[in-house]
Amino acid sequence: MITFFLNVLPVIVILFIVCCVNLVRKYKKKPNINLYRWINISVYLIEIYITTTVINFLINHKTFMEYGNPLDLLHLVSDFILAFTIYQFLINIILQIWDGVVIDGYISMKRVANLFLLQLKNKPDCMNDQLKNLNDKLTNDLRADCFNADQRKIVKEIQFQIENYVKGELSTEGCSDFLERTLLDIEHSIEFLNLRWQSSLFLKLLK
Repeated sequence: MITFFLNVLPVIVILFIVCCVNLVRKYKKKPNINLYRWINISVYLIEIYITTTVINFLINHKTFMEYGNPLDLLHLVSDFILAFTIYQFLINIILQIWDGVVIDGYISMKRVANLFLLQLKNKPDCMNDQLKNLNDKLTNDLRADCFNADQRKIVKEIQFQIENYVKGELSTEGCSDFLERTLLDIEHSIEFLNLRWQSSLFLKLLK
């Protein structure tokens, strides 16, 4: 029982700190960027402690708190580095594959928006043909189920706004502004997925 308590004590302490910082950030009128930094650091420390402890237990059948002998310090450091390396290797592969599918979806949407914007500037009379082409691709090659929920909303919004333009309910300037803003949002989403902290599973879930 005491060993179990010692194993979870670091997690409890870090969680307490995170909760306190979150409360300060929530009720503070002008949150400081340092608060976000401390929260991210604390969450990452929790993640590293939990995951490396689990991995080390699976490999060596003991937790880091069970390295009681001072002579075991070298073994503790080497086992921690090994567990941390394994976790980072696995999480990077998993997240790269997971996010890669989402990024592919955004790249496809970016191409669609750019094609509409190009068509709008050069051949606005052919926008209806471009819309039919998009609908055909969504039916056949570029199926809607290839996108996540957020991406499907963007695709539907593109279809809706282009249909409004074809019907004459949306001006050329309004349509161009919508497509440019959509491209900015897509670029932001791609950059967001490529941030370095994405190698942290806990931070990714919190975001």
